[in-house]
Amino acid sequence: MPLELKEALERLNDLPVSSAEKDALADILKTAANPNAERLDVIIAGLPDDRRKLVEDTAKAVGAITNDVVTRGSKALMEMSDEEWQALIDADEQSN
Repeated sequence: MPLELKEALERLNDLPVSSAEKDALADILKTAANPNAERLDVIIAGLPDDRRKLVEDTAKAVGAITNDVVTRGSKALMEMSDEEWQALIDADEQSN
């Protein structure tokens, strides 16, 4: 723990606020001192269990949908004839 953070946490005891407010301030200070505080996995890990599970479940669902779309798109492209592919390329070149 950095010395500055340790000193700041010790000074919280001198503040004329409730222990709940001191705890909240300590959490804020610790988060601010963490160089990884803005990483998504760190943020998710810090969520309450029910919120973290909701985020994880949502990420899994979105990942499954994305995988399905990519699989279907890949299959459609593989089944496309050379003429259809060329027509897409030509249409794209004409629109640019």
